[in-house]
Amino acid sequence: MPDPGYRWSDGHPQRKAAWRRYLQSQGPVPCGCGCGEPVHDDPALNADGKPWHLGHGVALRDGGDGADSTPWLATCNLREAAAMTNGRPPADKVTRRSWG
Repeated sequence: MPDPGYRWSDGHPQRKAAWRRYLQSQGPVPCGCGCGEPVHDDPALNADGKPWHLGHGVALRDGGDGADSTPWLATCNLREAAAMTNGRPPADKVTRRSWG
């Protein structure tokens, strides 16, 4: 069973589908982490070359419900999740931009 916040009943798949339609029809949006990089539906156009993630503004563990979810570059989302899991503050915006 998916983690809470990612189930159909929690609305995650519906929000991701809605954002996908938006990206396909309107074009890219800035990454939700605040790094300033555009997030495209086509992974080849993303700075990290990966499919985008639907990142949470307020983490589920901090009481978020996913309603504030927006597209994030996969690398930014995974780095933020790793920092939270390891009890560290999220990386600053400059280090998030160095995907190398």
